Amino acid sequence: MVSGSLAGDDKATGTQLAYETNQSRTYGGAADVWGNSLTTAIVNASNFGVALQMRNDNSLNNRDIRVYTIEIRVTYEEPEVGNTGAFFSFF
Repeated sequence: MVSGSLAGDDKATGTQLAYETNQSRTYGGAADVWGNSLTTAIVNASNFGVALQMRNDNSLNNRDIRVYTIEIRVTYEEPEVGNTGAFFSFF
């Protein structure tokens, strides 16, 4: 989320998770900007973050969805002297 609104590339895979197993998923990587042009101010803002949406496709059974941890890693390169821009990516 950028400025409190959904922004960037949707990384949903449509892959169904197995029931009753602990699983981990990683989306993006150190060079992925997710279709955003980020600045220090955007990343440091209180309304910068992540949005998560999950769905139960099994109409016969109600399932509990539990998310224990979400981590956002922001990597950046400091600008060279005289250059005002920094490169950001996150995963």
